[in-house]
Amino acid sequence: MRQMSPERRLLRSHDGAEIEYFTIGKGLPVLLVNGLGAGWRIWQKQIEYLSDRYRFITWNYRGLFRTNSRTASSPHSLSVHAEDAIEILANEGEKKAAIIGWSMGVHVSLELLKKAPERVASLILIGGPASERLSRTLRLGLTRLLVSPMLRTINKVPKISEIITRKAINAPETFACARGVGLVGHGLDEEKFVDLVSCLSKIDLKALQRTFRHLAEHDTRELTADIDAPMLIIAGDRDPFTSLSAVERMIQNANGAELMVVPGANHYLAINYPEHVNLRIEKFFKERGYTEKPLSDGASTIVGDSAF
Repeated sequence: MRQMSPERRLLRSHDGAEIEYFTIGKGLPVLLVNGLGAGWRIWQKQIEYLSDRYRFITWNYRGLFRTNSRTASSPHSLSVHAEDAIEILANEGEKKAAIIGWSMGVHVSLELLKKAPERVASLILIGGPASERLSRTLRLGLTRLLVSPMLRTINKVPKISEIITRKAINAPETFACARGVGLVGHGLDEEKFVDLVSCLSKIDLKALQRTFRHLAEHDTRELTADIDAPMLIIAGDRDPFTSLSAVERMIQNANGAELMVVPGANHYLAINYPEHVNLRIEKFFKERGYTEKPLSDGASTIVGDSAF
């Protein structure tokens, strides 16, 4: 599989924030909506597999990384992140795109759908709390107990926390621990793991804390009522952050939504089970008509109900 590097672009938003985003591939537009603290590399397997047919667009959430730290003093709410996504699509001249959200990106994707349904060709939600508040959907009590103290520590000693984070990324013990608890599958070696999490060394931990607070209190039950856009949910049955009962409730509220549960998969199923995820996304796009049909002159046109 070929390795590809995205093109980095900058957008000055309507409130003066500088938004860093990336584009890669060719074809119909697909907006990748990241998890909290994740960069574009989290999608590397999907980009490698589909970038010859789809043009991927993704961005770093405002204020989270030093490379786009010049932001206006506005709240880091999920609604604001969704507005940034809409501005990025407009800046790229895209009237509509397929949306793929992972983890916190599930929440941001639903906010985007609420604000601009006309821009959403289809919706794919991966490994995220599909409805209700994060504090209600966490399946591991230990996770809930550890997160708040960790964030309070970050807030008190941010510089020390940053030093520890940078050192931890390159420590062999970190990779071994991640594999031991099931976060990393056997398809990801240590070198790729370090590359994947390298963005954490650039993260603004205070901004991370503020964003997590918005995420923890974000209730998507209203957003998931009567969804009309074509929708696919992909979840792992061992994901501590995804309640399958919440996913099932969301499926019931959506019109014609589809669900794939990957046995044995955890929160990072797009990395650890790329074949399952990629083939299911490809099948979903094909069945929902989000494909391009070649013309005799070498150009292409969109076929199916997703034409715009």
